Amino acid sequence: MKNMNLIIHFLPMKNNIFFDLKFNIIFLGYFLIISCTDDKVIVVPEQEITQTSSDYIKCEVYFNSIVYEIENGFSTNVSSRTFPIYINHNLNPLNEDTLIIDYGNSNTLINGKFFRGRIINIYSGSVNDTNFNCSSNFDNFYLNNNLINGTITIDNSEGEIQIINGEVTDISGKINWNSIQIRTQSQGLQTVNIEDDKFTVNSLTTGNGKNNINFSTKSDSLKIRYDCIKSCLVYDGISVINVEMDDVSKKDIIFGSQSCSCNYNVIINGNSYPLYLD
Repeated sequence: MKNMNLIIHFLPMKNNIFFDLKFNIIFLGYFLIISCTDDKVIVVPEQEITQTSSDYIKCEVYFNSIVYEIENGFSTNVSSRTFPIYINHNLNPLNEDTLIIDYGNSNTLINGKFFRGRIINIYSGSVNDTNFNCSSNFDNFYLNNNLINGTITIDNSEGEIQIINGEVTDISGKINWNSIQIRTQSQGLQTVNIEDDKFTVNSLTTGNGKNNINFSTKSDSLKIRYDCIKSCLVYDGISVINVEMDDVSKKDIIFGSQSCSCNYNVIINGNSYPLYLD
């Protein structure tokens, strides 16, 4: 079993022409070196790579959207007669309390996404304070008709968010996902409205995709902006993915997207393949 390293870029589309040219030049030099030292050409199974890439992006986008919903739930102070409904229990500042975010049993459209089920949050402190800690679990919870399971922990004192035993399941299969993020807030510190919040994120993840291929990622300086909540929160940055596949050499994969869009493309050996979030 060989490991394949993939480099993922979240870049505005206007940079793609320059980057494609640069990438092709680098890849041509790499190809010539390999051709001189190897006695056979290794064909990369593009469909497997694009499936794994789609699985990674789906988890990155979905779980960051759920973190937004959790933080927004703590920032919402008014009662609502429509979904989601926010239910607080045991409001005692001296011990852990519970916030239930209930989206109902039927799909509720919020910020361009369909939610149903409940997120159950056990927390202490205020969401805006450094002593805030929260552990969130799911009760028959669906995002865009994908069943979501696992635990999300938020520790403001460390700027750390973890996804533990995360699962995203649809009719075509299940993605397993574990992640640890370190977030540094760059904008929105002085306002109550979280939609102007922006973060720089460094993260490590491991997962197993629908094609039963294991992958892991290391991301440095991903950019997240909450005013992109109606589309995709991650809009810029680089992820390096290690994919466990047989008989493949190292390949570079470039992802490009417009700001606040989910229109990602994966480029393999100079060929562009679209990736779709369902």
